[in-house]
Amino acid sequence: MNTSRTRLWALSLTTAALLTGCAKQQKPQALTAQAFINPRNASDAPAEATVGTAPQSAPLTPDNSLRTPDPIVANAVSTPPAPKVTTTPASLPAIGLSSGQYMTLGGVVAEVNTTPIYANKILSTLDPILRQKAQRLDPGNFRREIREDIKNTRDELIRIELFYAAAQRTLDADDKKLADVLTINWRMQQITQAGGSVELARRKAREEFGADFDDMVQELSRIELTRIYEQKKIVPRIQVTATDIREHYNNNVSKKFSEAERVKFRLIKVEIKKTGGREQAIDKIAGKYKRAKAGEDFKEMATRENDEKLFAGEQPLEMSPSSFSIAKVRDVLTKLQPGEVSEIIEGPDAFYLAKMEEHKVGRVRPFEEQAVQDEIRLTLRTEQYRKLREQDFARLMKNAAIRADDDMLLVAVDMAMQKYPQYAAAR
Repeated sequence: MNTSRTRLWALSLTTAALLTGCAKQQKPQALTAQAFINPRNASDAPAEATVGTAPQSAPLTPDNSLRTPDPIVANAVSTPPAPKVTTTPASLPAIGLSSGQYMTLGGVVAEVNTTPIYANKILSTLDPILRQKAQRLDPGNFRREIREDIKNTRDELIRIELFYAAAQRTLDADDKKLADVLTINWRMQQITQAGGSVELARRKAREEFGADFDDMVQELSRIELTRIYEQKKIVPRIQVTATDIREHYNNNVSKKFSEAERVKFRLIKVEIKKTGGREQAIDKIAGKYKRAKAGEDFKEMATRENDEKLFAGEQPLEMSPSSFSIAKVRDVLTKLQPGEVSEIIEGPDAFYLAKMEEHKVGRVRPFEEQAVQDEIRLTLRTEQYRKLREQDFARLMKNAAIRADDDMLLVAVDMAMQKYPQYAAAR
């Protein structure tokens, strides 16, 4: 799974039950809204088209019935997928490689309106990403990369906590009941997919995400409520007009909606000098032309009987025909149809023979295509959604008491390093 999507999935797996055992911490420093202005990773941006494969959640309509959620919200606040069993080794090596001699169980990395965010919650959230990185990085590079991951995850959890608190304050009892129903449905689906056993569902959660199944359910309840909040409080403010769609098309027609001509072809080259002279080269290319016209496999000829190694690859050449460097070959490529073998092409120092495998004619996708307008509408809605969400976040930040402790981030890094041998052993 790609990192951004993995982070979205992982963020839904955080837990309240793991937050015990916290030692008394140094008072953290205050954060300002400025710390969150820069765009976040792909996990912050809604995906453009598809809703995740997990069971769909839906907010209440004015008549208190369920409906399909707006795909923007459905992608921005993701439901966790059903965990899958992995081949984690039964026994793991001893833990080590940390810069300290301890394992902090619950250091407070940040507080949002007195609600703590613990180091072990961040690591639980990042568990799939940490496993992937440990399997491809040495300890030094692993430590450098995860430090930024831990900081970004802390900031994302602060965002989630602010929106969840806003949802708790502003949504009505029916909305909260709906979030509970959706959570219960998701829990039952995971148990059913695990064979009807709660214990198997718990084992899958541990093996796939290193998280407790009950904690996943608890976090999903928060996510469902946040999803409903954004559907009811942010999405209705999105306004995309027909004029907006037309202007976006006009401004991006060459960049987004123009498809360049593309060809896939094979090319045989016979060099005059290498063959021994012009007459010998003509005889040689003529022989290949007759064999190709008779139906001999052109790919075999191009890969085995070519005076240019760049043309002898297993895969055909693929490009815009206008970008090919040899003018006479370029002219032929614009006219040749799929399956056709060209006439003999004479160059300054060689002869060529081409066969077209695929010819995609360039075109401009017209504004009248419904798919074009739908694509633009979703793009503009997503852009507006992100801006409105940031505005809402900035408003929530003004009225929130948020403190963060950067020193505790280093403790979280040490905690992750203590798990490095365990993660790396799964290679």
